[in-house]
Amino acid sequence: SKGGIDTIALTDIAEKAEIGIASLYRYFPAKEDLAIKCAIWAWKKQQDVFSRIISEAGFSDSSGFRQLEKICSIFETLVQESREFLRFIYFFDSYIVRNGIQNDRLSDYEAEIKTVQTLIQKAIHKGLEDGSIKLPEGSDESQIYFTMMHSLFSMAQKISVSGGMLKMNDEENKQIQMRLLTKLLLDSIKGTN
Repeated sequence: SKGGIDTIALTDIAEKAEIGIASLYRYFPAKEDLAIKCAIWAWKKQQDVFSRIISEAGFSDSSGFRQLEKICSIFETLVQESREFLRFIYFFDSYIVRNGIQNDRLSDYEAEIKTVQTLIQKAIHKGLEDGSIKLPEGSDESQIYFTMMHSLFSMAQKISVSGGMLKMNDEENKQIQMRLLTKLLLDSIKGTN
């Protein structure tokens, strides 16, 4: 999460982990194998944040819109508390694309992300059923999920990777940006109930 996956060698990792390079290669024959396992671990760790939200009192009784609103607020928390995660996933995505890693090697990673996707899509579905969420014309539940999550995740990553680069991007401004994007996205699908 500090310098990116490309900048670190397996020998650096073995040294930092205080193990021999041969031992590291036994478990991870290539750097991408280790990167994928790290990405799976990182997503599992973040699921705790989502689990806390959905296990709060009253969450399951809330409208789909209110559930989605609570879930989206997690991104503000991620920007405050999990910048290393956001940075790592940014570097991971870039590394995977740049190195042409086939998506069949990412099936375990994708499965980890889908557990979060399922939670969010349930809230969207509930909101459509209870009228608290409306679909924009020509869209479906899946498109709502991907558009919202890609937008929020991209903003959170941008803030985490380069948000402190310029003086104008102070901490308060970062939180306002996340809150404003969340509000804009949610307002665009808010139903009448």
